[in-house]
Amino acid sequence: MKKSWENYYNYLDTGEHRKYLMLQDSLLKTNSDDKLTPDQQQFQVNQIRESINMFEKPLTSINASQAKSTIYIHYCNKDIRIRMLEIQRKFNSNSWNAPGIEYKENGCDNSVRYFHDEDRALADEANTLLDNKYVIKRSYFKAPTGQIELWAEN
Repeated sequence: MKKSWENYYNYLDTGEHRKYLMLQDSLLKTNSDDKLTPDQQQFQVNQIRESINMFEKPLTSINASQAKSTIYIHYCNKDIRIRMLEIQRKFNSNSWNAPGIEYKENGCDNSVRYFHDEDRALADEANTLLDNKYVIKRSYFKAPTGQIELWAEN
């Protein structure tokens, strides 16, 4: 295990991290270089900052706050299917992922259910989109974070 960490440290020390530190250092030197005109200095600073930005950019283009939350819709009354389709469209048009609607024989109680304490705010947000017509409930079934369910009885 120790050898693995040493290899990792050596990779960072000689690889990308070293290049990043060198760019940071050259940025400081450029700012204090009296031999350059202000325009030349600004040009070099901009080039170095572009290179530094490449190192500081996240590896993915979507961060957690931009990721869509998911709501699964369940209903127990066949007469409300059209209303459930409208609810699905409403969520999909409000930056949610509402992949499907499922009819269930029982278990519906007009609730928005969340599975993790950190998803309580999502349940509240969903209920707000639904004009606060549903009860918010904590469920202890396993589900990924960022996923909630709507259970509609009527």
